[in-house]
Amino acid sequence: MPAPILANAQKIAPNPSVNTFIVSPLVAWSLFRAAWHRGILGAIAREADPVPNLPVLLADYGVYHCDPRNRLTHYFGVPAIAYAVLIPAALHTVTMFGFAVGIDRIIVAAFVLFYLSLDLRLGLALAVLLGLLAWAAEATTRLGVSGSIALAGVIFFFGWVLQLLGHHLQGNRPALLTNLFQIVVAPIYLTAELGFALGLRASLRAEV
Repeated sequence: MPAPILANAQKIAPNPSVNTFIVSPLVAWSLFRAAWHRGILGAIAREADPVPNLPVLLADYGVYHCDPRNRLTHYFGVPAIAYAVLIPAALHTVTMFGFAVGIDRIIVAAFVLFYLSLDLRLGLALAVLLGLLAWAAEATTRLGVSGSIALAGVIFFFGWVLQLLGHHLQGNRPALLTNLFQIVVAPIYLTAELGFALGLRASLRAEV
């Protein structure tokens, strides 16, 4: 992370101000640019090359998840894993630009910015869903550090059990073993598939 951003950074109690929802996207963008220039995100992007548009991403991910039973396990497993990852992140905040920003909110803001760049409507839907997961993660921190970490570990484990069960039923391996970028694609794929099942986004479905 660039020094100017973290010059005044410090860990504080997990009670971020409501105002952090305003500054989180700005912080996320700064961290995104810094990570890109340092090659952290570049490595993931190279794994995903070429990925010219959303239909290509959805089609590529869909190859590994064409069995309805596999998709069903992912509808529970992916949110569970995301929630489990956000819990330890919610235990800490950093002070940036004079605001106390929860690390979980920075993560969510960065993902939402990416999804919005792919598709506005799906990005907005994911902003709500990821925001709810962050809220749940922050509420979980009331259990204390030990209780929160223990719960996150259990949920993370069972989330992956569901994922692997789905791939076992379909008879293939997880997509991320072929391309790490699929970790990022999973939420928008599942959101798009839910929309397709409800009869929405027919034009996008036709492109996939």
